[in-house]
Amino acid sequence: MGSDYARGLAPNLVRARMTGNPMHICFCIPAMDGGGAERTVSNLLSMLHDGGFHVTLLTYEASAAVSAYPLPEIPIARLDLLGGRGFSRITKILARRRGIRRAIQRIDPDVVVSFMDTMNITVLVALRGSRKPVIISERTDPAHHYLAGWKRLMRRLVYPSARRLVVQTQRVAQYFDWMDNDKLAVIPNPVHPNENAAMPDVPGDDGRFRVVAVGRLSTEKGFEELIRAFADLSGSFPLWDLFIYGEGGERNALDALVHSVGAEGRVFLPGWRSDIEQVYSSAHLMAFPSRYEGFPNALCEAAAAGLPLIGFDGVCGVEEIIVDGENGILIGDTDRFEGLRAALLTLMTDAHLRRSMGQQAGQKISAWRPEQIAGMWQSLFEAVCDPGHR
Repeated sequence: MGSDYARGLAPNLVRARMTGNPMHICFCIPAMDGGGAERTVSNLLSMLHDGGFHVTLLTYEASAAVSAYPLPEIPIARLDLLGGRGFSRITKILARRRGIRRAIQRIDPDVVVSFMDTMNITVLVALRGSRKPVIISERTDPAHHYLAGWKRLMRRLVYPSARRLVVQTQRVAQYFDWMDNDKLAVIPNPVHPNENAAMPDVPGDDGRFRVVAVGRLSTEKGFEELIRAFADLSGSFPLWDLFIYGEGGERNALDALVHSVGAEGRVFLPGWRSDIEQVYSSAHLMAFPSRYEGFPNALCEAAAAGLPLIGFDGVCGVEEIIVDGENGILIGDTDRFEGLRAALLTLMTDAHLRRSMGQQAGQKISAWRPEQIAGMWQSLFEAVCDPGHR
């Protein structure tokens, strides 16, 4: 996305351009799959690169790996330690620590930024004693996201050694009340404006309407209940279809479910799409059935396109975006299937309501424009970096 994404960021990043020795930031993430955390890293890399920073990406992937989000201008250090090839657990952990430490010594960045809990632990242990400032970032809701007992213990032990812990919502910040409050930073993901607004009350060129859902095909995303709820209504709404964009371990199970409820030809799982903004622009409502989240990127992107939203109350981030009855429907404490069915029925029935909610959807996320989020990250880098780069 490069310069298109970073357009308008010059006021926030001007200091990075003016210095003759730009700050070097190395981002670490296990792999550049098609998930929300990976998309955020891709966006931040492009944004900072176009703002004059020197940026590098470090992953566990093999050297021939292809990123779900192309980054042609960004140097990538791939350690070929993602897994497999007979590694025992202990051997893999030790190899990753050595690989990260050697790679960081070679890359020699001013700041290291790690994404995702297990990567955070490994990076902090690998760089212990190196004096490199490390910023770690949690990308899910730790109150619900499973982490093995020994990893939870390691998180408690090593997270305090980070210079900063970045979370995306106040709810997640409260979970880390055992961290020094001065080390906590709440930075939402940047939400890129969608220049092609959706028309949720007008059928597509094919005369049909689309419910869209976007995310990794995994159990916590709740797509099975969405499929069942839509299938239950599909006979009464012959012009409506459901598209679920994403890939993941539940692909086969969801394909089988579509078949078992007789929804072939009405429910589609097309995989990941690189032109996701166009997906939102051509849709008519966004369903977000996640059981838990760190930050609902897809929900924000749908709101930016002007789509009415459906999500569950009590899910981290969702309750901060959806204002029930204004820009969408926030499903309360009820049976998930029945809640989704009722919300879908309401919005699929009422074109005027879809239009009015879609018009208000972008207002709630206006504070998360890329230029504002870029400024927050830059301030964080300057706070932890060697004074020579401030």
